Amino acid sequence: MAYDMLHAEGLTRYYDLSCGIVNPGAEDAGPMTWLGPLVARARDLSRDGRLSVTVDVQGLHCAGCVWVIQTLFQRRDGAVHIGVNPGVGRIELVFDPERFDVAAYLGDLAHLGYRSGPPLKASRGESDGLSVRLGVTIALAMNVMILSAAGYLGLNAEEEPGLFSLFGWLAFALTTVSVLVGGPVFFRGAWGALRRRALHLDVPIAIGIALAWGGSTWLFFEGGGDQAYFDTLAIFIALMLLGRYLQSRFVERNRRMLLADAGLSGLHVRVIAPDDTLALAPVDEVLCGTRLLVTPGELVPVDARVVGGAADFSLAWIDGESDPVAFVGERVVPAGAHLVGGVARELVATQGFSDSALHTLLAPGSRGGDAPDGFWHRVSSAYVLLVLGFAALALALWWSDSPARAFEVAIAVLVVTCPCAIGLATPLAYEIVHARLRKKGLFVRESGFLDKVRRVRQVFFDKTGTLTLGELTLADPAALDGLPPAARAALFQMTVRSSHPKSRALFTHLGRRGGATLDPGAAVTEEPGVGLTLRSAEGSWRLVADADVDADGERALLLERDGVVLARFAFVETLRHDVATEVAALGHAGVDVWLLSGDAEARVHAAARALAIPAERTRAACRPADKAAVIRAADRHDSLMIGDGINDAPAFEAALCAGTPAVDRPTLPARADFYLMASGIGPISEAIALGGRLRRTVVRNLAFAAAYNLAGVALALAGLLSPLVCAVAMPLSSLSVLALTLFSLREHAPARVATAHAVALPDARGVTR
Repeated sequence: MAYDMLHAEGLTRYYDLSCGIVNPGAEDAGPMTWLGPLVARARDLSRDGRLSVTVDVQGLHCAGCVWVIQTLFQRRDGAVHIGVNPGVGRIELVFDPERFDVAAYLGDLAHLGYRSGPPLKASRGESDGLSVRLGVTIALAMNVMILSAAGYLGLNAEEEPGLFSLFGWLAFALTTVSVLVGGPVFFRGAWGALRRRALHLDVPIAIGIALAWGGSTWLFFEGGGDQAYFDTLAIFIALMLLGRYLQSRFVERNRRMLLADAGLSGLHVRVIAPDDTLALAPVDEVLCGTRLLVTPGELVPVDARVVGGAADFSLAWIDGESDPVAFVGERVVPAGAHLVGGVARELVATQGFSDSALHTLLAPGSRGGDAPDGFWHRVSSAYVLLVLGFAALALALWWSDSPARAFEVAIAVLVVTCPCAIGLATPLAYEIVHARLRKKGLFVRESGFLDKVRRVRQVFFDKTGTLTLGELTLADPAALDGLPPAARAALFQMTVRSSHPKSRALFTHLGRRGGATLDPGAAVTEEPGVGLTLRSAEGSWRLVADADVDADGERALLLERDGVVLARFAFVETLRHDVATEVAALGHAGVDVWLLSGDAEARVHAAARALAIPAERTRAACRPADKAAVIRAADRHDSLMIGDGINDAPAFEAALCAGTPAVDRPTLPARADFYLMASGIGPISEAIALGGRLRRTVVRNLAFAAAYNLAGVALALAGLLSPLVCAVAMPLSSLSVLALTLFSLREHAPARVATAHAVALPDARGVTR
């Protein structure tokens, strides 16, 4: 859809400007109940008749995105000004409300994959503040290096006492400012870790900064500027902030790619008052007996009954069932259903929202996405104990010489052991892996994911919308070719007016054949749960469900003319293009693959057989709590859950880590460790492999850094370490570890594998099409 629109609108320059990441296009912008209050507020604030509306946009990531959003806006009548903030993912629209249809414009953006929502994203993140601190500390470090270089090149107190003293005081002052600017980032983190009794990276870095500054200050006042390590400390702080900036930038960027999840507070419904007036109200105001107006595609927030005849609802969010279900009379529509069809319907709530199952599913998750890794706790503990132990050893060895000399050697030990490998090379390694996964279409939201994914040995997949495309396709397209032109024309007039998944599948295949045009006067009626009827001068045409159910649980559609069946159309679900290859790759890597679905037994087991997933690891007709129970029973702190519906939220909570391909709504990505913007699921096995490779790289770096630091400690204990040697040793050690990181994580040539094609699930006869 996005491709067609770009070419139809003459927007192909997008491809020249884009970075290669493609947003999945959407059929529509989804419910826009949030837009009305924004426009109303803009009207209240307007003084010249023009409105200014700010909205968040999903998927902004390159110059091509900015260009196409601006160009589409500028081509519309009534457009005045647009401001695009790609860093946050937000646009400000200024327009004439009499001529500019803001909802239609946002709908066009959605067709290109840029879904919109209320402005809920934080305008500033951690990396924004870090960039300022980083710039300041780099500038300070460069000046301290210049001041120290004068001493290394011959400036001394005997020949130029005044200048030597000035340079020393300037170096002390600038380094102190650097500690005050950059140090709090690590001091706060270290203090929080100590209070939680869980050491992480900030603890050794904070200790290194504090002890190096305190020791250098003591040396400066006791022995003069040529004895202090101010230049080494200033460089260290700048390098540690660079590492922290790299560490936070990618995760923040990935989070801002999607819309923010407003949770319960962002959910509004249309309430019909006793006098039949309509108003928007927060969902938590819905009580038993509240009258609701639900438009096509909108969510039903509570259990409710339909007023005035049958209506079709999709239960995909609840049980994964791909076919809509008709509700009429006293049959209760469950909370979480979506209205299917082209007409808004009135419903009466049979419960308050506080009692709704959706209330629990939409509640904020309790998953600890960024929980500290035990590995880093052990590394940090060992570092602190060893460094303090070596410093104490230096004091003991040199105390007999003189206390002042003993302190000098101990301070040299503290300076030479500053954890550059932990603070700089490790964030670089993580960023390399983030970038590689991002290029494949996997975007990490939680920084702890890469530490957890290496332990994954069980992957639990939902079916509908996760392994499958979430839509049906015609099993035998040739069945359309055998129809006479009049029958194809009648079929087109009926399916073009229906949003039922099977009607959409037929319409898609008819559209590919071309030649059909919309007849606005066609008398088409749709009866939920029954089918479509077209009455014309040539007779009565019907598209109805077959009375017989196929072995896989699907019902075919029958095309009838005046009661005579002309054709039978069977449908299949289609797996994503790389699912078979990916499941096989996971199995080859020793990962157990599970299939958990709320769909019918026949469909789920047909999918499992097509993918060679054992029956003992296949579960059908699962409610949300059932999926979570299966994962808890099997989990050994090694589980990954992949799902696309809010019904998967309890399973997300139960798993070690979780991901989703559902980027068209923020509810589930906000609870996930990562989201997928690829057309397939291929990055999953690569993420597991890269997680293990990343840990091996980090361990190798730490081993190299430990050996390098032991050599430095030996020089320090021997009394051979001077500020000049430290000034050379620190950059040299940092560059060495960085080079080792780049070498260890270099990208290998991809292995040649067979191309994976779409795999259709078997039909009633067990034949895969």
